[in-house]
Amino acid sequence: HTFADDAQIAEYAKSAVAKLYGAGVISGYEDGTFKPKGAITREELVKVLLGAFGIEVDENADVSAFTDAESIKWSAPYIAKAVEKGIIKGYDDGSVKPQNTVTRIEAITMFGRAMSAK
Repeated sequence: HTFADDAQIAEYAKSAVAKLYGAGVISGYEDGTFKPKGAITREELVKVLLGAFGIEVDENADVSAFTDAESIKWSAPYIAKAVEKGIIKGYDDGSVKPQNTVTRIEAITMFGRAMSAK
């Protein structure tokens, strides 16, 4: 597969991106791009982690308990499973902030939790 912005993917990352794509863990964006220089959101990283660790989701997951449930669209099954497995935690206000950008420390924490959640 070739993404519209393949030229922006660093050489060292191209084989990993190809493997993840081939395994169905990543698919890119609807516009055919991969956006390798973009920041990743909580919902995007959760989807990648669950896929990478083979954690199945329930497509009919209920996220209505979160105060920002209206902002959780395509990622509802992933967010619900990640919370259930302890990969992500909600905030004090009852939200999960799915579109927030993930920091490096958050990514490392989520990765570690996903490894334990298997």
